[in-house]
Amino acid sequence: HFAGRRFGFQAVVARAQIVGTALANPFLVTVKDSFGTAVQGATVDFAVASGGGSLSTSSGTTNSSGQSSTYLTLGGTMGSQTVTATVR
Repeated sequence: HFAGRRFGFQAVVARAQIVGTALANPFLVTVKDSFGTAVQGATVDFAVASGGGSLSTSSGTTNSSGQSSTYLTLGGTMGSQTVTATVR
C-alpha cells in the first residue's frame, strides 16, 4: 500500500538515564513518499527490540507532517535499549 514510500527515524540518545524511567523526548518517525512529500495516514508500528523497556504506544498514524511518535520507558536492567519502527 505504501510502495515507494520511505521513512526517517529520529532517535533519542540517552546517556546516564535511570533504569525504569521514561525518556523526556519521543522517538519520532517521519514518512515521506518518493518525491519527499509527507505521507499522512500511514500506520507506524513501534516495538522494543531489546532492553526490556516499554512504549507509550505500539502503533500510531502519521499526521499531516508525516510524523508519528512514541515514548520509551527504560527497562529495569542497565544496558542498551533498542526501539524499531515499521511502516505498513
